Formats: sequence, C-alpha cells, structure tokens
Amino acid sequence: IVVMPTGFELVTEEDGTSCAGFAGSSTGFRNSSGYLGTKVSCEAISSWPTVVAIHNKLDTELIPGTYTFNVKVKNPDVATSALVWQLSTYSSMPSTTSSSQPDDLLDSVLLLDYGTARGPAIHQKLIAFGAQPSPAGQQTSGNAVTLTFAVELSHSLLTGDALLLHLPEEYQLSCSLSSFSSTLLPQPICGTNRAAFSFLEVEATQLPIVIPAGTE
Repeated sequence: IVVMPTGFELVTEEDGTSCAGFAGSSTGFRNSSGYLGTKVSCEAISSWPTVVAIHNKLDTELIPGTYTFNVKVKNPDVATSALVWQLSTYSSMPSTTSSSQPDDLLDSVLLLDYGTARGPAIHQKLIAFGAQPSPAGQQTSGNAVTLTFAVELSHSLLTGDALLLHLPEEYQLSCSLSSFSSTLLPQPICGTNRAAFSFLEVEATQLPIVIPAGTE
C-alpha cells in the first residue's frame, strides 16, 4: 500500500476502482524478468483518495527484488515541498472502517514491512508567460523570425532544474549561438519545436539570480 501526502489524489478508471495508467506490459507491475500480468492489480480504497493498493493475486509470493509500476495521480492544487510518501506491505489486505484513516493500517497485525521516501516538490504554475515576434506585426508563413520570450517564475532556479519550451508542432526552432541570446539562461538543447534549458550540473553559485514573483 502506498500512502501519498494529503493533497495528492489517485486517478481511477471509469469503474471508479482500478488505478488509471496501471494496466499493460509497459506500465503494470513488473520486475527485471518482465511484466507479471493482470493477477497483480492496483485499486483505490473507497474514501481514501491518497491510497494506492497493490494486490498480489498470484499463486506464489513475490520474490525479493525491485518492482516497478505506473499509476496516474492528481497533484495538489497548491505548491508543496518534497513531502514524505509511505509504503507498507501486508500479509493480506487489512480491514477498514468508515472512520479509520490510512495511518491506522500501520497498527495492523498483518503489517510486514514499512518504509518512507521523499516525493517530488510541487511548484506553482507560471504566473505569466509571453512571446513576441521581431519584427512585429503580421507574420508570413515560411519566414524566419526572432521570438522574444518572457516568463515570470514563482520560485528560484535550483541545481537540477530544467526549463522546457514547447512550441506548436508547426514551428522549427533554431538555437545556434548566433540565433540565441539571454543574460540569464544557458545555451539550450533544441529539437524541432522544443528547447531545453538544463541546470543539472550547474553549481549553486553559477545559477542565474531570479527573484520570484511576489517576494519583492
């Protein structure tokens, strides 16, 4: 059982029970040997939107090892820091009541193992983003144009961050040294209509100084 922090919500299929994004050989429950099939299921627990329940319905126990699976979740509506996610295993599914809470499961005599991990931080949506062509005015198809982008960030840039610019598929970006200019951002990596600005290996002292909106 995975217990997500408050604010996250498991997305289900139309039946309201099966985990969305879980079914299939590339997204379902799998290990180094491959997909374990539909007898390992993923289900929601009624009234507990933060809980992901994985059921082993195989005839045998799961052997020790690394297992991977995918589910779709809805992120919180507000920004949060990297919060703690819980993972616990049980010899069988503990019983629940209408008044019980996910943390109550840890008191079950069926509990086998328990662990925690830090999840991803959730950032606010961009406050403002705009693009202006130069020269301004009516644009002609097939012509090259310089685009000036402006973005208002809600948080500072940190080591490991990345910015991804995604234009409509009809556009072709050119990110050569002669066609790109910025006093804050590094030279991007471009591919067709996308540009990626990476701060993966940038030291904190070399990061661009960004004053987040609302902090002045």
